[in-house]
Amino acid sequence: MVEITKPQTFEKFKGKVESIKIEPSGLKDQEDKERYHLVIEPLDVEIKGKTGRIHEWLPVSDMATDTSVPEGSILHRYMQELSDIGIDDKELVNDVFQQMVGKTFLFRKKELGRAFKGHEAKKYWVPKEMIEDED
Repeated sequence: MVEITKPQTFEKFKGKVESIKIEPSGLKDQEDKERYHLVIEPLDVEIKGKTGRIHEWLPVSDMATDTSVPEGSILHRYMQELSDIGIDDKELVNDVFQQMVGKTFLFRKKELGRAFKGHEAKKYWVPKEMIEDED
């Protein structure tokens, strides 16, 4: 009989943000929506997969623009977390996220979404602390 194993889990990791891009959702029922795609190089955990990277996707609300995000949205909550660790506010949403590229952070899973229609609130990898590079 085939052995069923639990997926690899961890509560936190240290990682360097390689890139952040806005892209189409990629979900069948949301072709017209966009999301931010974060690619993070994990420095203290091994990821088994094609890229060896941790990928996080943040949905962009229909009401978001280049210069504003709706209060209480996932992007708003993520940007609040960034502000807590010193990622300064900029005029453009994308500029806020681009400040993360090339920097190392301690990431933890945090619930940013809301529970609805029987679905649990989604958790995202959120930077909780900026780590100075050792070079």
